[in-house]
Amino acid sequence: MTSIVRIVIGSIAAICVLTAPELRGQPATVSVAVTVVDSTRQIESLFASALRQLGDVRVVTVGENPDYVLSGVVVCNPSCDKLSTYSIALRLYSPVRESLAEFLAEATMRRLGIDDLARQDSVRATLWSFIGSLEETHQAWVATWGRNAYERAIREMVREIDSTCFEKQRMFSRLFQLAPSDSAIRRRLTADYRGRSWQC
Repeated sequence: MTSIVRIVIGSIAAICVLTAPELRGQPATVSVAVTVVDSTRQIESLFASALRQLGDVRVVTVGENPDYVLSGVVVCNPSCDKLSTYSIALRLYSPVRESLAEFLAEATMRRLGIDDLARQDSVRATLWSFIGSLEETHQAWVATWGRNAYERAIREMVREIDSTCFEKQRMFSRLFQLAPSDSAIRRRLTADYRGRSWQC
């Protein structure tokens, strides 16, 4: 088992990139979990609604292996009964997906020339115990929103996330769906991608 783990750890960064859905030409649907601690549940609901309105974004639970998680805490000032402002702290991050452990186990067993599904499943479980808690933070925000401005602020924040994170996944999907003859389009998309400032 030690040799198997060593092989995986040695190349895990490259394999993570190669297993990203956007690099495999899959549809660019993005899944997002929204977990905002909010006593009124107003903010969490508005974030979920704004994300769905993007059209190609699915709002899921954390247990459904989301591409991204938007988590945070919202506090009513001075109280929710006498609301003047919302104070918020939010973080957008990507959790490691269990499918990565499955891919790593399969690739490692193939590299070692071992054809044993039971052992492969054991390797997958071991790898998941190592990487299952990993996550990558993309953006974080701390803000105060007035009671007449928070809905607009949420829509603007979702647009920012969409343009600096989700659009990257869409561009990769378009690139990998192009035919070899579409070289001019590929060059334009590649130039556009390299010229953008991404947060994810």
